[in-house]
Amino acid sequence: MRTSPIRQQRGIATLMGAAFMMVVVLAVLVNLLQMTGSDIMDTAEHEDGADAFFLAESAIEQAAASWDSGTACVDLDGGVDTSFSEGTFSIDTAVLQTDGQCRVNVTGTVNSAVRKLQADLQRGCDTTGWIVGDSGTINRRISSSWSLSASTVSTSLNAVHCVRKDNAWAVGESSVLLQWDGSVWGTVSSPVTAGFNGVHCVGEDDCWAVGGTGSSGKIARLSGGTWSTSSAPASTDWQAVYCVSSDDCWVVGGKGSNGFVIHWNGSSWSESTTPTSTIWLSVHCSGSSNCWVVGGKGNSGEAIQWDGATWTEDASISPSADTIWRGIYCVSNNDCWLVGGKGGKGATLHWNGSAWSEVSNPVSDRWNSVHCVATDDCWAAGDSGSSGSIIHWDGTSWSASTPASSANWNGVHITQPTAVIEWSEVVQ
Repeated sequence: MRTSPIRQQRGIATLMGAAFMMVVVLAVLVNLLQMTGSDIMDTAEHEDGADAFFLAESAIEQAAASWDSGTACVDLDGGVDTSFSEGTFSIDTAVLQTDGQCRVNVTGTVNSAVRKLQADLQRGCDTTGWIVGDSGTINRRISSSWSLSASTVSTSLNAVHCVRKDNAWAVGESSVLLQWDGSVWGTVSSPVTAGFNGVHCVGEDDCWAVGGTGSSGKIARLSGGTWSTSSAPASTDWQAVYCVSSDDCWVVGGKGSNGFVIHWNGSSWSESTTPTSTIWLSVHCSGSSNCWVVGGKGNSGEAIQWDGATWTEDASISPSADTIWRGIYCVSNNDCWLVGGKGGKGATLHWNGSAWSEVSNPVSDRWNSVHCVATDDCWAAGDSGSSGSIIHWDGTSWSASTPASSANWNGVHITQPTAVIEWSEVVQ
């Protein structure tokens, strides 16, 4: 029996529909396979990128460790890739900044994934701190306790600054310059005859020591491994020095009833005009446009603030009856501590960015110096006239800390270990 043309057409249509469906199914399968392969490749590339980032972080850690162990900042960039099973990392450049930090650029590579980071490193003292006082007394803090450190002098030590765990400076009366080499303190020849009151270092070969003879001021600078005299525009007993960077330093002091503030721009000192005059005893900056200078005379303490252009008197605490401000430290623009006292009584004040408020502490000693590692880690050193005390701020309250020996404490400096201050990824 012959098949009709209509049935033949229906059969052909059915075959064509089936073929079309097969083509559609095959297309979908191919697309799914392509998507799956793409996802696999994307996942692999993502994992390579994460591993490359990890290797770049490892390069920063290696740079910090090498710098902490004594390698110069400029020598950190080895120029050779360090290989691992996952890939490689390299320290590409290392440059010492004017603020004493070391800026490194690093690269981590895994297959075709490349991640580049830039980080600023701050050298520290490996959880080490120092306090110095009368009769050449030095105490060292490691971890959670103080220990007596042998001193080579018996004169009063007035200030201390730790550059790194094997390099610190202490200064005092009779032109005393002491350097810590990681094992012992040793006497270093002074280029001037003076009683030193303050010391500050931007880096291991960039330090300032200031003081006076009672009738004239003296400034010494460490550069090129040698201390030398630096000329100042005013002649007074200098009390303190602080540097924001190697070309931005402040020195303060006074004689009689006149106070002086001078600024270093990297090549010379110039006198800075202040709205009031007193014997300035301490200076600290949280940045180039936020500095505080404090002091006092008689029974009246005063404070002035720098905004990057001018000094302004803080009327809220100036003058402060029966208090001489002797130390100030700012963790940030809105987190500063002010300490001082008169006779056997002391005071600790906190700045929150808009106002000062007094914070109680467990000891009534006159406070001579304050230093902070962080907003919840500050230290103050002082004396009662016959003995000294140390107190610690933990972010909530001040508590007494027991030193290893008895002395009237004049200076304190405690730092964190060498650390990464900030980092960012370099977009390629």
